[in-house]
Amino acid sequence: MAATLVVVFLHIADPAPHRAVLLRHARPSDVRPIAELLAAPAEPVAPPPIGGAQFRWEEQSEVARWLGVLPSRLVPSADHLFAVVADEVTGEIVGCAELGLVPAPAHGARESERAPHAAERVAYVGNLAVASAQRRRGLARRLVGFACKWARSQWHRPDVFTHVDAANAPARALYAALGFCVYEGSMDGAAPARLGAGQSERAGQVLLVRHAPPPRAEEGG
Repeated sequence: MAATLVVVFLHIADPAPHRAVLLRHARPSDVRPIAELLAAPAEPVAPPPIGGAQFRWEEQSEVARWLGVLPSRLVPSADHLFAVVADEVTGEIVGCAELGLVPAPAHGARESERAPHAAERVAYVGNLAVASAQRRRGLARRLVGFACKWARSQWHRPDVFTHVDAANAPARALYAALGFCVYEGSMDGAAPARLGAGQSERAGQVLLVRHAPPPRAEEGG
C-alpha cells in the first residue's frame, strides 16, 4: 500500500517576552531563511583580525550553496521531510530540522541485540538549526521531539539516529536530555550529505541513537 503523507501544524505557546511559534512543514518560500539559518555558525565565534570580512564572505558563500540545493528538498515525500519553527505573528523562520530514511548503520557487539537489520533503513535527523536570538527557548528540543514522533508514528521506525560534534557540549547535552546515547557502530556511507553527516562520518563527530521507550512509558511522559 502506498505511503500517505500527513501534513502537521503544531501550535507552540511560549511565555512573554517571546511570541508563540508554529511548527510546520517547510514551504518553497522558506528557502532563503532556511539557507541563512544553516549557514550561520552554530555557536558565536570571535571575528578574525581583518574586521570579520573573510568570515562574512564564507557565510554568504555557504548561503549560496544552500540556496542551490534546498528547493527540491523542501518538498516532503514518503521518506523525507523538512520541518520549520516559525513566529506565529511575523512568519519569521527561527528553527529547522531535516528528517529522512537512510540505510541502517553497522553496529558493534553491544548494539547487536537492538540494532536494525542491515537491509533496513532507519530514521536520521540532521540539519538542526535555531536562530541565535531564539536559542535557550526549547525550540531545538521541540524540533527533535517532533522528528522522533514522526519517525515512529508515520514511518514505524522506533530508533532515530543523528551525528553531533564531539566538542559541542550544549548539543550533546540536548540530545542526552532527549534520550539519545552514543551508538557503538558506524554509519559510513549511509547518511547522505543532505542530512548533515556527509558520505562518511567526519572526524570529531559522534553517532547517536534514540531508542524509543515502550509505549506505556512514552504515554506517561
